[in-house]
Amino acid sequence: MKEAGSSTKPNGDCSITISGTKAEIDQLRQMMCGAAWVRQADVGVVSVNRFEPLPAPEADPLLAEHWQRSEKQPSQTVVNHASPGGYHSPGYYASHLCGYGWTPERYAQECRRFTSFGFQCMRSRRGEDGRIWEVWYLPGNWAARGELKKFVEDQPKDLDWDAMSLRVVHFLCRNGSFGSLDVTCQRAAMSMDD
Repeated sequence: MKEAGSSTKPNGDCSITISGTKAEIDQLRQMMCGAAWVRQADVGVVSVNRFEPLPAPEADPLLAEHWQRSEKQPSQTVVNHASPGGYHSPGYYASHLCGYGWTPERYAQECRRFTSFGFQCMRSRRGEDGRIWEVWYLPGNWAARGELKKFVEDQPKDLDWDAMSLRVVHFLCRNGSFGSLDVTCQRAAMSMDD
């Protein structure tokens, strides 16, 4: 890795251009987002993670079993084979809170708002560049809280799942700020054959 160029403007703004391998640049990105300490050594760039790495999912002692044990062999069953009818309980995934209007203050406000609606923040593991991504998840209308719960309860009881999820989407668009919102329906589930 080496300095490829630099500039200083009369107003005092400065910039530096660094060239190197993708791995070296990723190490610098980790440093810039506060996830690692980086230094140049005789062997090249050396990076030290600032945080203890998370255990792999299969090795995490806090991930307990969520389902009862059974001697029967489970199978995967298609629940809703792309049909408009049938039972659906759509879930909602919001990404990029604040979208293009991101500031630390607005992000904190949207976090509080989506939490009050019943959404849970899910974050990825840190990538090799030190960055993460996150989505906000609401597993269904039944999990709504606060203003969103009141809105859901105030809707006509005879609405089908599609009309209801569309109303929830409109509510979230009017009352929140995000880059994208996905509605997802269950298509397959584990079942126990008798």
